[in-house]
Amino acid sequence: MLAINSSDVLCGNGGEKLLLLAEGLLKKHIASHSLHEPEALIVYISLLEQQSKYGDALELLTGKFGSLIMTEVDRLRLQGRLLAKGGDYAAAASIFQKVLELSPDDWECFLHYLDCLLEDDSSLCKGANNDSTYPLKLMDSQVSHLTDDAFGSRLSNASSFVQKLLTEASNDTVRCPYLANIEIERRKLLYGKGNADKLMEALVQYFFRFGHLACFASDVEMFLHILDLDKKTQLLEKLMECCESIPTNPRKTLGQHITVFKIQNIVGSTITLPINELETTAIKMTQMYCENLPLSKDLDAQESMYGEDLLSMACNLLVQLFWRTRHIGYLVESIMILEFGLTVRRHVWQYKILLLHLYSHWNSLPLAYEWYKTLDVKNILLETVSHHILPQMLASPFWADSTEILRDYLKFMDDHFRESADLTFLAYRHRSYSKVVEFVQFKERLQQSSQYLMAKIEIPILQLKQKADNIEEGEGILESLKQGVQFLELSDEIRSKSWTFNEELQLRPWWTPTYDKNYLLEPFEGVSYFSGQTLV
Repeated sequence: MLAINSSDVLCGNGGEKLLLLAEGLLKKHIASHSLHEPEALIVYISLLEQQSKYGDALELLTGKFGSLIMTEVDRLRLQGRLLAKGGDYAAAASIFQKVLELSPDDWECFLHYLDCLLEDDSSLCKGANNDSTYPLKLMDSQVSHLTDDAFGSRLSNASSFVQKLLTEASNDTVRCPYLANIEIERRKLLYGKGNADKLMEALVQYFFRFGHLACFASDVEMFLHILDLDKKTQLLEKLMECCESIPTNPRKTLGQHITVFKIQNIVGSTITLPINELETTAIKMTQMYCENLPLSKDLDAQESMYGEDLLSMACNLLVQLFWRTRHIGYLVESIMILEFGLTVRRHVWQYKILLLHLYSHWNSLPLAYEWYKTLDVKNILLETVSHHILPQMLASPFWADSTEILRDYLKFMDDHFRESADLTFLAYRHRSYSKVVEFVQFKERLQQSSQYLMAKIEIPILQLKQKADNIEEGEGILESLKQGVQFLELSDEIRSKSWTFNEELQLRPWWTPTYDKNYLLEPFEGVSYFSGQTLV
């Protein structure tokens, strides 16, 4: 293969000329040495794809080099994507159908299949540049431009195919066909030809089958938003009835009740409940947790317990009660519940994050910092998780602890930058070209980290604060900063670069969605920031 910076090619830093150059060099390389690695073929196809040369990419994939991709499903997925991007939706749908027959639980592939049937490439466009951390957004799909007859006929074909997949499903873990039925009903509603009751029926059927799974609420969240308030209320009532009527084992019963609590949160029904009902629900959650502790007695200490989410949800209800009433006792009870949960099982990171923020709200930073330390944050988590404690610490008089956090973080970053070249070279040497791209892109993202810039600014300031009583040491610190010139250089960086924010904000509790916002500090005015937020 060629010594081309793959990141520059795939990220578009060099523009069309660099893509053409890379393609020319690859053709020359193939003419003299042929292709022997799947990774090399994938890089070549990617170069053609970025230039919208879908026909050339398909010819390459379906020719003699296509056999380099040994897994048939992977080869078909790539073929379907190229056909769809080239505008041949019918052929692409046929290819994606083959993928689903071979791999019936491939939800992303089903979205591509349905989009091709409806000649809507929104999921393919999202998938091309989508950060793998986040799933495809269902609500991004467009309303079909097809005629009523064509739309109905194609969705009817999709429904028949899904029923075939359901009939052939060999085990109870395949969720995609059930979700597919829900998605088909959602598309009908978007087009104005659907029935909300049928969508609800599909959701209830999915609950019967998979309502005990922890992923159920996140699976159906995007479908719930298309229902109006009355339908959401009806759905909740049906799910509650299911919990009472389904004869099942204790673990499944517990999982179903937790799912219903999560759905209540998603649709925002808890915000309208009277205070006494919220209190009753929080008590019920805590009792349910205690009653089901025996289910987890044989689990390893590092494994998640059955019903672990219940205490997090009870805590959130108590915080909501405080937010509405300003009675401090609710916050005390929320802390007591979490401390109890960590007495039962010491490794539940969700409880620790909630406690960290609750103690920070009370300005009990030493306690908050102690819980942060028990999270054992290392390596890349220093970049994505330290935002839970670092802003509060930097604004506090705990300079030594703040310095320790920043030093650990800067050491990780410096070590990574020093080792990344070796890792990139090693991946290149082993012909793992996608890894080369991954390593280079990851390094670039970290180099542009807003937190990395902040740390470089804050740590000398902390050093100056700690040495304020020693003129000689203070002068030494200023000298290392080139008498302040280094700060000016950093300020030039701020203006000249686009910075990335790599914090994992989804882990934050709903009442503090960002480090500089805390709804507990605001008076409750009847407006629900809580509704629609994900529980930690």
